[in-house]
Amino acid sequence: MAFDGFSINELRTKIFGACAGWQAGETRFVEMSSAERSLYFRYIPGPDEVSLGERECVARAILRYS
Repeated sequence: MAFDGFSINELRTKIFGACAGWQAGETRFVEMSSAERSLYFRYIPGPDEVSLGERECVARAILRYS
């Protein structure tokens, strides 16, 4: 099964080659199209929330000065 250009077997080979301690498996997301996954995983901030870009800038600043 292909997942945005990668088959599960290719992914498993890469994980094994990286000596990672986990294995890739199929989930319900494998069956979704790229457009469906995009809708499922997207986040839209509410009217009183800062954008994800602003959150990322704040997180980077905190990390830099930690």
